[in-house]
Amino acid sequence: MQTHQQLVQKIRDKALTRGEFRLASGIMSDYYVDMSKVAFSCDGLWLIVQSINEAVDWRHVNKVGGPAIGALPMVVGLMTCNDIHGFLIRKAEKDYGKKDLIEGCLEKSDNVMLVEDVTTSGNSLLKAVKAVQEFGCTIKQVVSVLDRNQGATELFEKEGIPFKYLVSIKEVLDESQPCE
Repeated sequence: MQTHQQLVQKIRDKALTRGEFRLASGIMSDYYVDMSKVAFSCDGLWLIVQSINEAVDWRHVNKVGGPAIGALPMVVGLMTCNDIHGFLIRKAEKDYGKKDLIEGCLEKSDNVMLVEDVTTSGNSLLKAVKAVQEFGCTIKQVVSVLDRNQGATELFEKEGIPFKYLVSIKEVLDESQPCE
């Protein structure tokens, strides 16, 4: 089984739940994808990191990061496999210490790839992108493991930000297409 097919199957088996759910975007959905069930498992994280490494040109990227907490395992996995430093973007600035919004190893003028576990509208991830840009970095690539096909691709295209996803929700929900 190919890495992509294995990742789709892992998401189906471990992360997909049917029911009624309100998403972070405010949209109601009859399914929920808890990507932490994949990203925090050894074999799931390996599939994600392999898939990102196959999909991305690392030549112009010197840092990898993403929104806390969904991107945490992916950032660490990518840092380890690619021998680069990483960082996380908080949802809100800390109200103590240095009051940082960005934690980790990030310097002005870095060329950055951001990763995210799931995108719907893309608005939450766009806030992280803007924070990194305001810090003084260049976004070279934004990668989502799973895109729910509800506007993220169009949003990033409109913003002129290179965006790709590894798996479409259509692949996960279409169980008539076996992954084996």
